[in-house]
Amino acid sequence: MNQFAFLIHPLTIDDFYRKYKLVKYLPQAWINRLLTKLPPLRISEITGVESKYAKTRGTFLAITLTSRQMVELPVSFVLQRIIEAGKLAEKLGARILGLGAFTSVVGDAGLTVARHLKIGVTTGNSLTAATAIAGTRQAAQIMDIDLKKATVVVVGATGSIGVAVSSILANEVRNLTLVARNEPRLEETAKLIRRYYGESISVDYSTNVAESVRKADVILATSSSPGP
Repeated sequence: MNQFAFLIHPLTIDDFYRKYKLVKYLPQAWINRLLTKLPPLRISEITGVESKYAKTRGTFLAITLTSRQMVELPVSFVLQRIIEAGKLAEKLGARILGLGAFTSVVGDAGLTVARHLKIGVTTGNSLTAATAIAGTRQAAQIMDIDLKKATVVVVGATGSIGVAVSSILANEVRNLTLVARNEPRLEETAKLIRRYYGESISVDYSTNVAESVRKADVILATSSSPGP
């Protein structure tokens, strides 16, 4: 039977408190430091996954870094923690590791992690991008917004999900504005879209989130920021 592992982490420190109730009485600074020291955890087993074609079982693993820590700590440190969890997945017999939540956002979307493991590595980014696009189309229809006449803003447009949704929606909207912090990467993404569809496609980019969203009819938030 082929096995899999799926990697998760606490989104906020409150998730850690819910799992380990006694630690909430310790100073938060101590807990934040503790979260950077704990090894990967084996959370639970996933059983009973069965179809007429095959059966499988899996394991939920966790690293104890919060979303904020994962974007604020050095990338090399966070990737090493993810790789450690991958090594644990290998020992448990997994054939593939799924990167959940921010573990698929940090670094290069799993490429570095995959190079350090003997098992396959995957993310949910393709599914996330597909559902984001489908949800945008449906929401626009419900709100009587004609996408062909709309200005659409993608916040976090240079990430893997942001690039995917921007590339697909660019040909469906009147104007697409790409928003992120890194201007050279924004310019590169805009050029990529224009090369694919032609220069007639209306694609702008900006590093100013507040100014861009004020002009938008539709906003897609694909940013890895831990805040709103």
